[in-house]
Amino acid sequence: MKHIYAGLIVPVSAIIPIGIGFFKRLYLNAGFNIILIYLVFAMVIDIAERLIGQRHINNLPLLHFYTLVEGLLIFCYFRKVFNNPKFQLAINWFIPIFIVITFVDFTFLHSIYQFNSYARSISAVFIVICSVIAFYSNAVSENPRIMSFDWITAGILLYFSSSLVYFELLNVLAANSPRDIWNLIQNIHATFVLAMYALVATGFLYEPS
Repeated sequence: MKHIYAGLIVPVSAIIPIGIGFFKRLYLNAGFNIILIYLVFAMVIDIAERLIGQRHINNLPLLHFYTLVEGLLIFCYFRKVFNNPKFQLAINWFIPIFIVITFVDFTFLHSIYQFNSYARSISAVFIVICSVIAFYSNAVSENPRIMSFDWITAGILLYFSSSLVYFELLNVLAANSPRDIWNLIQNIHATFVLAMYALVATGFLYEPS
């Protein structure tokens, strides 16, 4: 029961932006449908990790898979919604590099049964850069995108920027933190996930049906 917040309430809360997205038929939007896929994927993987962990089975291989798919989906989202050829070219170059980094991480740097701190950190850094560029470009554009884009970008930026140190130190924290401190860290991280879901849900609400 002590893990119910980070292990159940927060993962299941993804159903709120998912429900809003489907109610408003945003799956027909070429950009927001990627975010919907990401939210569904995140919720399914989070619940699967919880169920596997309850059986005392190492669930970290799922995290390696999740990191790869999460990064690819968010990179594709920014590439789709941001009509800047240089920006899109940079993402096109980074995607195969990121795939290689992910495989190198669990093949040579960390076991697949350890946290993939390098791949998670590098993915987060690039996502933060994408978010900042997107915010700036939208602010100075003569034809700025609608407000829903800013809300969703804010959610992505908040979560990944706040989690950078957490991602980098995952293996150290998991191995050396007292159980109560580790649970607190997990709950803080879960709160940033919840904040991202709330901001994405707000963005979906601002998007015209």
